[in-house]
Amino acid sequence: MNPAIFIGLVDNAALLLALGFLYDAITLNRNIEKSASRQLLTGVIIGATAIAVMLTPWEFEPGLIFDTRSILFSIAGLFFGFAPTVIAVIISVAFRLYQGGIGAWTGVAVIITSGGIGVAWRHLRHKNVEIISLPEMCGFGLVVHVAMLLWMLSLPRSIAFTVLVKISLPVMLLYPITTALLGKLMTRRLSRQQAEKKISRLAAVVEQATETVVITNVAGDIVYANPYFETSSGYPVADVIGKNPRILKSGQQDNLFYQNMWETIAGGRTWQGVFINKRKDGHLYHEEAVVFPVKNAAGKIINYAAVKRDISNRVKLQTALELNRQQLRRVSRHLFNTQEETRRRLALDLHDNIGQALTALKISQELLWADLLESPAVDPALPSRLQEAVDLTDDTLTQVRAIAKNLHPPTLDTLGLNSALNVLCQSMTRHTGLVINYQGAEVPDILPQRSIALYRILQEALTNVVKHAQAEQVRVTLRLHKNTLTLTVQDDGRGFTIDNDTIDEAYFETGIGLAGIKERADWLGGRAELEAAPDDGARLTVSIPVPELRHD
Repeated sequence: MNPAIFIGLVDNAALLLALGFLYDAITLNRNIEKSASRQLLTGVIIGATAIAVMLTPWEFEPGLIFDTRSILFSIAGLFFGFAPTVIAVIISVAFRLYQGGIGAWTGVAVIITSGGIGVAWRHLRHKNVEIISLPEMCGFGLVVHVAMLLWMLSLPRSIAFTVLVKISLPVMLLYPITTALLGKLMTRRLSRQQAEKKISRLAAVVEQATETVVITNVAGDIVYANPYFETSSGYPVADVIGKNPRILKSGQQDNLFYQNMWETIAGGRTWQGVFINKRKDGHLYHEEAVVFPVKNAAGKIINYAAVKRDISNRVKLQTALELNRQQLRRVSRHLFNTQEETRRRLALDLHDNIGQALTALKISQELLWADLLESPAVDPALPSRLQEAVDLTDDTLTQVRAIAKNLHPPTLDTLGLNSALNVLCQSMTRHTGLVINYQGAEVPDILPQRSIALYRILQEALTNVVKHAQAEQVRVTLRLHKNTLTLTVQDDGRGFTIDNDTIDEAYFETGIGLAGIKERADWLGGRAELEAAPDDGARLTVSIPVPELRHD
């Protein structure tokens, strides 16, 4: 094997290394904005590199030279694409023909074939050249240089065989490997460049984000903060680099809060929560934050990062909304208590005053009717008319008592909650035919508003079961457990679909409805839940705390 071949290859390889820097220097340079200009300049530089390669060849004999242009053009086609390769081929073909000699046209064929194989390989890979493996690059190099050797048969017969014998071994030993190594250099540079582009895009997003991004070292000192940090905290970014984020602490959150956060992220997990921080001007603000560890390839924590959003306005709105809700609950409670007190007084007036007056009127009518019966001079039709008046008075008295009872059930005051609920169930059974099974519990004296609230809730629930559930039986239970009263109403009706979070009034079409039941339970400090399914009945559960029963 002629050592001159290796010397020529080393000289050419030095020039080929320049091609690896084209990505950084020319083709991927952001200052070259127009794609056509970039492709033209890339093609010219590849062509110039090819000329430099052909000026330092290994000369087999005058006019028959060998160099590494096959490597150059195959790599150019694979990594730079069609347009730059065509430009470089045109330049190189012109120069090779200018050089002339017996191997000029064979050299031209090698240039075109090598570039063509590179472009075709790129097309078959759908341009995903940054992920080419080393074995694939070796196979690519073998294909290119087998084609190169085949073109040696186009030389005059007198020297074609001799050329093949002398150059085949060094070419097949060295050229594919050189192609593969140069190709891997290109893929690494391309991958690095793409990674840099990705990092650049991410950096632009972080820099322009309207959320605070802070990165600390493992000791917790700030190493980076994006521009929005100054907007949210009032601290210039330059002033906080190297400082601990504790400069933002407001004192509104205890050490256990921060200890939990640090234990979470130091353990490799993500922490989420809300910071109450203090701006540079002393004003407090709320930040919704996600804090997480940043790990290297070995899995070791090298930084901590926090992405934070100022939610101060949202907190203010939520606080205002909660205050409004509390005020609404107080107003609702006051209205309910006032309504019930008015109903109670009206019921008392109906029962005691109007009821007693009607009773006295009835008694007077009955006495007058008796006197008329004893008098022979009375019109025979008068006793009958008087009896009608007595009956009308009696019906009116019954209706007044029923209205008074409906306005305020007297059993609540006389017998207590448990008996009042039992009487209500019995009354509903008599009037509707619905079988209601009541299982109660003895309840000590509790505040009147709790008793009447549970009574009205059961009254509403049973009314709606009768109207809508198409049920045959209802089971009502009252339980007292650990200072909590729980009322359950379960029917065997047609059921329905309902979501407790989006109250469906289809079932509670009249009266206070489920929304009202939930509201009453809520302002009493309890809760109301409705469970239902089609063809499987429904169950309403209302739980109300009764702290007045707590015994120390």
